Amino acid sequence: MDNFFKFIKDILFPIFCVDCGKEGEWWCSPCRKKIKSVLIAKCPVCHRHSEFGAVCVVCRSVSSLDGLVSYLPYFEKYPAAILIHKFKYQYAKDIVEIWKKIMSPINFFWLENKKTVAIIPVPLHSRRERERGFNQADLLVGVFHDKMSAEFSTVDFQINRDLIRRRFTQQQAKLTKEERLENIKDAFDWQGKECPKTIILIDDVFTSGATMQECAKILKSAGAEIVWGVTLSRAE
Repeated sequence: MDNFFKFIKDILFPIFCVDCGKEGEWWCSPCRKKIKSVLIAKCPVCHRHSEFGAVCVVCRSVSSLDGLVSYLPYFEKYPAAILIHKFKYQYAKDIVEIWKKIMSPINFFWLENKKTVAIIPVPLHSRRERERGFNQADLLVGVFHDKMSAEFSTVDFQINRDLIRRRFTQQQAKLTKEERLENIKDAFDWQGKECPKTIILIDDVFTSGATMQECAKILKSAGAEIVWGVTLSRAE
């Protein structure tokens, strides 16, 4: 039955590769292969190259995030940017199937001897999630959880949704860096009983870093010891 509905959907609402225009996939395999599959590992504050994306020594005092790893660069008219825009603002939820092919397990240096690691999505406000029908970061959490669990069987990766967005905010993409910092201030809260000690925080895009830094600040104040960010893409 699922195949039948997919067949009808493909006829009524065909999809085309955002790169070459070929019908069938949002981003076809030949076009994806043109992209270098190298994880972007830079300090999330100063953007200098850093092993594993760790915050550099100079920036540690001003960063709640301990590091950041991203899969793809983000810039205007780049396939990843176009897809993320469709994913978020045109509610093309099925693009998650492309992200499953892009996202790979990441061997963080601090994974050794870790028994439990929480994977947490950057939360949407309930109003925006109702409008969109889903939280894109939450879908990415599911993908990343499955990849990590399959690769590192000795670690218990647990999806956690106790980080909430308590205040409705403007969309960050429309704001300047200074406005983003003010817009996101005090927008999040921890509602769980006990905060996990080691956390991987997931979002779709990292630009100024204001959102992830604010989330990490709340998580650290709740008791987290390590907060590492993972995003689909990162603005250069």
